[in-house]
Amino acid sequence: MSAILAFLNLIPRWVLALAIAALVITGGRLLWQNKGLVADLATANTNVANYKTAIAEANTKAAQESATLTKKVLDAQNDAKKREIALRADVQSARNALDGLRHAADLSRAAYRLTGVPANAGADAADAALVLLSRCAERYTDLAAKADAHVSDIKTLTQAWPNP
Repeated sequence: MSAILAFLNLIPRWVLALAIAALVITGGRLLWQNKGLVADLATANTNVANYKTAIAEANTKAAQESATLTKKVLDAQNDAKKREIALRADVQSARNALDGLRHAADLSRAAYRLTGVPANAGADAADAALVLLSRCAERYTDLAAKADAHVSDIKTLTQAWPNP
């Protein structure tokens, strides 16, 4: 310790005063910067916590919206399946009615021939009309089925489309 005091006695006092002043200024500056850094760190931690909360809320909201859209699409698909079943039943009903008309026409033609009227007189015209009616009915039934399927597709897309 005496060696340190002897060394310090060799240094002029004004140099020691400058060195002490420099140390005090530097220490004060470091304390001031440290307080600023601590405040900045606290602000950054608060921001990080806020961002984490915002991200969690956004993820929750996104999951809820995704679930809502998924349910909406599934409901639309289920409704489309129900419409398709009803459409198939309608088409089958139309075809059954057409088959009934054909059967009735066949019975009429047979009864007409049994009455003794010459077979060629009206039977050929009736056969041609029956064939034409049958083909038209088949095509209109198919066209109606396709149109109903398109309408069902439009309803499904409209129902499943997200609302703004």
